[in-house]
Amino acid sequence: MFAPRSVCGYETSAVSCEDTGYGMFVRHVKALAIRDMVLTTDKSDARPAFRLQDVAGAEFDGLTVSRRAAPVFTLRRLTDFLLRNSGGLPDARRERVENEAF
Repeated sequence: MFAPRSVCGYETSAVSCEDTGYGMFVRHVKALAIRDMVLTTDKSDARPAFRLQDVAGAEFDGLTVSRRAAPVFTLRRLTDFLLRNSGGLPDARRERVENEAF
């Protein structure tokens, strides 16, 4: 899944490139489930791997992510988040998040 070109660099976009994640930018979604995903980059990227906003129910299981200086997740206005069985990342569960990065 890639951010549309209009997100990164065009004035008509309501979302700036800094608002996205280098892997996934998810907004206004219910019941997201990601399993056995490998996410890498060719070069350093200061954005988080995943940026979730206004999401109700997100489960990540078996995730492998290239770790850079940026957090892996940025969460805004999210309920029912679960991360488990993801190499190098600690399991995490959040019932409600207003704004958190890790």
